[in-house]
Amino acid sequence: MVDFLMFCSGPTKKYKEWHQKSKDKLLQDLGRSHRSELWIKRISEIYNLIRVALRIPEDYKIGFINGSATSAVDALLLNLLGNRPCNVLKTGVFSNRWSQEIFNKMKMPGKTIEFQKDAINQINQINQINAESDKLNQCHDNKYLNNYINPNPNCDFVFTMIETTNGFKWFDEEVLKKINGLKICDVTSAVFCEEIDWNLIDCGAFSFQKALGGEGGIGCIVVNSKALENLNKKFTVPRFMEINDNIFDAKLNNTPSLIALNDIEINLNIFMEKGGLSNAIKQCKENQINIMKSLGDLFYKTSDANGMLCVDFKKQLGEKSQLIKILSKKCEDYGIFDICGHPEDDPCFRFWAGPTLEWSEIQPYINKFINIVENDI
Repeated sequence: MVDFLMFCSGPTKKYKEWHQKSKDKLLQDLGRSHRSELWIKRISEIYNLIRVALRIPEDYKIGFINGSATSAVDALLLNLLGNRPCNVLKTGVFSNRWSQEIFNKMKMPGKTIEFQKDAINQINQINQINAESDKLNQCHDNKYLNNYINPNPNCDFVFTMIETTNGFKWFDEEVLKKINGLKICDVTSAVFCEEIDWNLIDCGAFSFQKALGGEGGIGCIVVNSKALENLNKKFTVPRFMEINDNIFDAKLNNTPSLIALNDIEINLNIFMEKGGLSNAIKQCKENQINIMKSLGDLFYKTSDANGMLCVDFKKQLGEKSQLIKILSKKCEDYGIFDICGHPEDDPCFRFWAGPTLEWSEIQPYINKFINIVENDI
C-alpha cells in the first residue's frame, strides 16, 4: 500500500517518527471525561506546548474550539466583531469565505479589499521574472501591493496570513501598526512554518492539520486583552463556539476527540524535539529550494508560503486546468496524491514542503512527477 501524500490541505503527511511515538500515546487516557482533573491538566499542558512552540507572548490566552480552523475563525468573528465596521482583505478562497460570512450572513458594515487588475498583472510579471532568473524567494512584492491594501484604521480588520489554496502570504508590519481596530488573522497555513509577530495582531485562529499533520476536529484561538474587551452579544453564537474564561482554563465548551488531543501532543513533542520553529522554517525552505531546483525547467513558483509550494507551467498551454487534473490523476498511480490545486482558485500544482517531511522523502516522488509531466506535455 502506498503511504505518501505530496500535498493535502489537512491532514498533511505525518512525521516519520509519529508511528513509533504514537504506539503508547495515541490511545492514552481514553474513556475519561474531558472535564476530569486529568484532562484539564493535560489540555493545560498542551496549551503550554503551543505557547512555547509558536513563541506566543504570555499575555495572550490560548483556547480550543471544536470544529477545526473554520470554527475557530468563525468563533472570533461571531464573538468579537460588531463594535465597529469591518474591513476584510481578500487574497484567496478562505479570506473570501470570511468576507462572505461577515458581510452576507452577519450583515456587518464595511468593505472587502480586493486587489485590482493591474496589481494582479504586476504579480504575474514578478512571477515570470523570478522564474527566468531562478529566484526562489518571495514572489509577491508586498510594498507594491500595499498601494492596494488601505484598510480604514478605525475599522476592525480581518485577513488571512497565508492562503491555503494559493500560498499567497501577506503580513505587513507597516499596515498593521496603523490599524486601531481589532486585527483578526487566520493563521492556519502559517503556524509551525512561519515566524508570526503576535504583537501585530489581536487574535489568531488555526488548526493542526497543516504543518503538523494533525487530525481534524479541533481549532485553536489565540487572543489578547484587547480582543477580550471586544466580546459582545451582537450575534447568536453556538455554544461550542462561545469564547469564555472556561476554554482558556482548559475546560472546553463541549466534548473533544481525546484521540485528536493525544495526536496534537505527540506532534508538538516531535516538533520541539526536532528543534522547534527555527528548525521547522529551515526545513521548509530547504525543501522548497530542492523542489524548485528539480522543477525549474518546467515550472515557476507562484506562492510565498514556507510550508507549501504552488507552481505553474512556464510553457503557455491551452486548457491548463484540465491538463493539471489529468496529470494529477496519473500521478496517483505512482503514490503522488492530492497535488491538484484547489478547485475554487487558479489552476496550479500544490506540493507539501512542510517540516514533517525531509527532502530525502520528497525527492523520489518529485522525480516521478517530472517524468510524468515530460511525457505528457
